[in-house]
Amino acid sequence: MGIFNLKNQFLPAASRDKSCLLHWEITSRCDLHCKFCYRGTDIPADELSYEDCLKVLDSYREFALSNNLSASLIFTGGDPFLRNDFLDILKVADEYRRSGGLADFTILANPTLIDRAMARRLKALGAPRLQLSIDGLEAAHDALRQPGSFRQTINALRCLKSEGVGTSVKSTLCRLNARDLVDVIRLMMTEGTNSFQFSQLVLFGDAKNLQDERLAPAEYRRILMDVINLLDTVPVQYDRLKYSVLSAEHLFIRLFYELGRPADCRKLIESHRLIPACGKGFSFSVLPDGTVRARRFIPEKIGQAPRDSFQEIYDSSGLVRSLETGAYIGQKKAQFEKCRNCPVVDYCGNMMADSYAASENPHAPNPMCWVE
Repeated sequence: MGIFNLKNQFLPAASRDKSCLLHWEITSRCDLHCKFCYRGTDIPADELSYEDCLKVLDSYREFALSNNLSASLIFTGGDPFLRNDFLDILKVADEYRRSGGLADFTILANPTLIDRAMARRLKALGAPRLQLSIDGLEAAHDALRQPGSFRQTINALRCLKSEGVGTSVKSTLCRLNARDLVDVIRLMMTEGTNSFQFSQLVLFGDAKNLQDERLAPAEYRRILMDVINLLDTVPVQYDRLKYSVLSAEHLFIRLFYELGRPADCRKLIESHRLIPACGKGFSFSVLPDGTVRARRFIPEKIGQAPRDSFQEIYDSSGLVRSLETGAYIGQKKAQFEKCRNCPVVDYCGNMMADSYAASENPHAPNPMCWVE
């Protein structure tokens, strides 16, 4: 069965449980100096108080419960661990998770404060998954972040693993580190990382100055082919990591289609991350001072937390609702000639940030798509 026969096989998403995501930059404080920092100059230094953070958590939980949504939460920054009250906030989040108010939560952090003692404390708080960044092998990673950061990250991953805390690793791909990608995936297998994802450099924040580091679409396609060639050879025990790599980049569906591999297309389309384009639901992004956006990289303010509840924000924001369904996203993308006749347009939406950075239109064609 070809991909054309698959296009509507898994829609509408309404037949499945819907989800929502809160991407919360809980602080702007950071102890690294990354060349492509997405924070730039638009992230406020002001932070919500501990009491207001609890109000944000409670508002998000109430929104999810009232709308029967599976709610996920990502804590990030800056480095969340630089807030002295962060573990107390995590304790409340874990209580909500245990009571059914949250499905799961993840921490995106720096490695500098992660040791065995911190890993044990995280284990006691429900062992939330912790995501760290490895942007190439040691030379490239340290050049992009800061000297010594690569070894700190590997040590942090090992501490977390030793205490039974799930780990995820993310890479931001650019010219400096693209040649390392396959070796980094091999390294993640060796280290026993639960999940690995990569994405292209988005020209946002400080990264606006790195235009020359952006890969061309044809180069990006060759890199994706290198990844496929590697993953085709890995033993079955790495399947979990393998599909974390493939499902995070929607252009793999387009590439499998071009390669005449419909079974691989089906497997990715069935994955929970790809039904529909940006997921089964929608997301909110909250900045350190409580500013609410529909996406971190779409700078339109849609509310102010905790003053505005998430229910009020959802009800009043057409932008949030427009990003909710893959069918709608596919329709918007199909207005562009490049996307109009693409058989996988309904499953191409995870780089809205990149599209917005390039054209100020989140539904514009993915700038990394090589299709003419």
